[in-house]
Amino acid sequence: MLPVSIVGFFCEDIREEKAGTDTIIGIMPDNVNVRSIPCVFPKLGIYIRIHLDPAHDPGEIQLKLALPDGSEFSLGRFEASLVTNSIDTARAGGGPLAGLISRAVASPFRIPAAGRIRAIVTVKGTEYIAAALNVQIGS
Repeated sequence: MLPVSIVGFFCEDIREEKAGTDTIIGIMPDNVNVRSIPCVFPKLGIYIRIHLDPAHDPGEIQLKLALPDGSEFSLGRFEASLVTNSIDTARAGGGPLAGLISRAVASPFRIPAAGRIRAIVTVKGTEYIAAALNVQIGS
């Protein structure tokens, strides 16, 4: 088994419910057409789920957003102590995976250039693309 599995997607909104669940609204396709560039999305959500093999503790995990114009923004990080705690909890319960979830919503979200927006997760110096959204001019 690979020590890490990462999946993510872009959506219109993420709502954290009182019961501890998430409601995901408007999952976006891989390609989105806009009338012109630059443009603004009223909201842009990024949902990332990371699964770790409890036999491997990668330490701190960093998340960022890369825009088509080359700019990058931090989406935060999972500190090493939180990662270790998640792994310890999975081990104690006999779980096959330790899980971490990152949620971010930007409102409004400015798109400066056509091209791919990428959500990137860095684990032990290796970058993984968790999600990509190609913004292009079209009808």
